[in-house]
Amino acid sequence: MRSLETFKPLQGQYLEMKNSLLPNMRIGQAALASGMSTASIRFYEQHGLLSPASRTDNGYRTYNAQDVDRLRQIRTCRSLNMSLDEVQRLLDAQVEGAEGCKMTSQVLQQHTQHIEDRIAELTKLKSRLMDLMSMCNHTPDTACPTQAAMKESAFFIEAPTSNQRRHV
Repeated sequence: MRSLETFKPLQGQYLEMKNSLLPNMRIGQAALASGMSTASIRFYEQHGLLSPASRTDNGYRTYNAQDVDRLRQIRTCRSLNMSLDEVQRLLDAQVEGAEGCKMTSQVLQQHTQHIEDRIAELTKLKSRLMDLMSMCNHTPDTACPTQAAMKESAFFIEAPTSNQRRHV
């Protein structure tokens, strides 16, 4: 009985020691912890949003808690439909104090403007589609007026100009 009592504290010490020896996780574990796929992690690493992973002797990528936190931030930004450039700028804005907050606010304001621009484009698109649908009369043995109208240049959608940045 005595040997079991002395083993219990050692067991707890072993668990603490085990956790301190395994601060890194392989890509599958990092994927689970961040809510991303392993392919996404590799993609963000390839595009410079995540530092290149350290490698074990046998070539496995390893990630630490800071990497997982960064992956979670990337995932949040992407869920807000931010471009890779915007995500990078937000990650770069992680400095203490007013400067980091100012940079973050600027990126978010710009992204909000992109969304408002896209909403205006989609509203215009919806209006054109509604106009086309209203032309349809479903009369047999006649040419479809909607199909004819779609051939007219008045219904073509203007492509964004090269200086317009559209990612939303």
